[in-house]
Amino acid sequence: MSGYVPQYKVAASITFHHLRDGTLKWVRIADPEAGRVDDFQVGSESRVDGFQVKWSQFGGPFTFKDLVGETPGSPNLLAQLAEGWTRLRAAHPGHRVVVHLVTNQTPSVHDKVPAGHAKPAPRHFASFLAQAWEAFRGSSSRNVPDVWSATWETLRRRSGLVKESFGQFVRDCQLEFGYNPPDLRTVRTREQETVHNDLQQLAQFLPMVVADTARIVELSRDQLINGLGWRARVEFKSRHEFPVVEELYQPVQPTVYSGPRSQDHFSSAIS
Repeated sequence: MSGYVPQYKVAASITFHHLRDGTLKWVRIADPEAGRVDDFQVGSESRVDGFQVKWSQFGGPFTFKDLVGETPGSPNLLAQLAEGWTRLRAAHPGHRVVVHLVTNQTPSVHDKVPAGHAKPAPRHFASFLAQAWEAFRGSSSRNVPDVWSATWETLRRRSGLVKESFGQFVRDCQLEFGYNPPDLRTVRTREQETVHNDLQQLAQFLPMVVADTARIVELSRDQLINGLGWRARVEFKSRHEFPVVEELYQPVQPTVYSGPRSQDHFSSAIS
């Protein structure tokens, strides 16, 4: 549960953010068709975001090997993200698909990534993310510095994608390190207290979707609002009933560095 509790906190904060800004069309939880980005997905008018949450009890460093290292019986993490991206693109033609790795760990500054004859300095994973991965994603030229070409090619091979597809995948893959679910237990303002209660309710509600015997995978915006009992707030009150808290969901640090409904009434509440 030390992994699942943060997972649902992350899902609650991101879902709430999209619900409040009016972009949410649907949310999918534990989707068997999403491959390894099945933790949750958020759908909007022209975009689908799929999330894989990896949590460590004590945080700590995330290494290059953590991203591409093989484990018995399971593809490496990058290949899992690539597989999910491929599946979601096939399932949602006409939409941009973005996959996210969300973790409370931070990029390592102590490991060594693969390198060719020209050795980058420093040679650790955090440096690669800043100088190659994010530079590629943020540049129109889409060029990889020569000193990182061997590292880049290692990533491409481990992803299982061909060169042309890999470039598009990188543009649509967000590695979100150092993520901390919002903790509003110490806040004092009325609006922040409302947000805290809403997030707590949503974080308790989402796992009930997964556990329900109806095996519900997708909730539309209306089904989500009905299940939470928020219909009156949405229809008859101002959008400020969903207050803004800047810490709620922002892009995480640059890669360099009241109660839930009962189970008996769950299915009828969202129908």
